[in-house]
Amino acid sequence: MKRQILQMTLIAAAMGLAAQSQAALYDIAFTGDGSVADGQIDVVGGVATSGYLDVTAGPAQGIYSLYAWSGGGVSSVRVSGGTDLIVDNLVDVNAGANPFLTVNGMAFVTGDHSEGIDLSLASGTTYNLGGFGPIGYNVPNANGTATLSGVVPEPGTYGVLAGAGLFLVSLRNKFGRKQT
Repeated sequence: MKRQILQMTLIAAAMGLAAQSQAALYDIAFTGDGSVADGQIDVVGGVATSGYLDVTAGPAQGIYSLYAWSGGGVSSVRVSGGTDLIVDNLVDVNAGANPFLTVNGMAFVTGDHSEGIDLSLASGTTYNLGGFGPIGYNVPNANGTATLSGVVPEPGTYGVLAGAGLFLVSLRNKFGRKQT
């Protein structure tokens, strides 16, 4: 009896951990007009809440962090030179969704906000990567393709699997005793 209580407690704890984790990590990539960028974003409820973008080719090479704020809706971030990047960080994570960003898109900035990169929907299924700061205004102004793909499962997924495994073990033990 004590063993079953312990097993049920472990199952409940694993399921509780799974319920707490609502976020999912996604890989993002952009290619167009000589610029290449890839990174990863953490999406909660259709909104990117953290992440980075690594621009590996083109005039704005560097690693930028996602600009995130609390409160939702549309926001702006000022980068050097007085440029405001208007963003909403909305991401459509449904499989195969294209476009997966809005025209406001996402802003990625350096730690001191001296440079910023805007990844947004240009039109149709064409995306725009625009850089702002000492590199110039809207340099690059690259149009191209962007992709969003799922990556490693969050810890909550492992919690669900662990809970299901413990549940099956407890059922096997319970029914195994009744047959003998």
